[in-house]
Amino acid sequence: RIRRPLEEPTRYKVPGSGVGEVLLVRQDKSRLNDDQQHFINSLEILEGLTSNLFVIYKDGTVRTAPVGKVLSGYARHLIVEELNGIQLTTSSPPGLQPLRELTLDTSNAPTIQDAKDGLWSEAFVASAIRLIVPVNRVLIPPTGDMESIILWQSDSHPLTRSIWSAIHKRGYKSATFR
Repeated sequence: RIRRPLEEPTRYKVPGSGVGEVLLVRQDKSRLNDDQQHFINSLEILEGLTSNLFVIYKDGTVRTAPVGKVLSGYARHLIVEELNGIQLTTSSPPGLQPLRELTLDTSNAPTIQDAKDGLWSEAFVASAIRLIVPVNRVLIPPTGDMESIILWQSDSHPLTRSIWSAIHKRGYKSATFR
């Protein structure tokens, strides 16, 4: 009920805008400030309307919001399990980044300030239906007289592809056929 207005085509998912998911944010209480720019910078990016958000930082840290702030979906569970070391010793397919270079952080949500500071390397959303989908750009929607702003963008997703490949491979290994 609450998310329906956010999905209306005239609001955020305007046809032709390239927006595939609306991300929900929350202000980090430790960084309160009355200034609008400080307010935007203090926002934590939590999850999508139907997905979890993961951000891969340039230092190899993968951040996703803590379970207390977001729903723990099935795809999120698979990715967290994978990144916590259950399958990290397996070799990656040729041409893909090895996963063992990544460190998972589920206690700190990705922030707008981190994106502005150029700390993000890759981002992806995960859901049970789509599993893992690379994010090419994150937009701040228009407010007042401001037009939408591209917060972050990248067309390169080698680590995201490696994570998808490891989870996909694990799915084939654990599937049972009759």
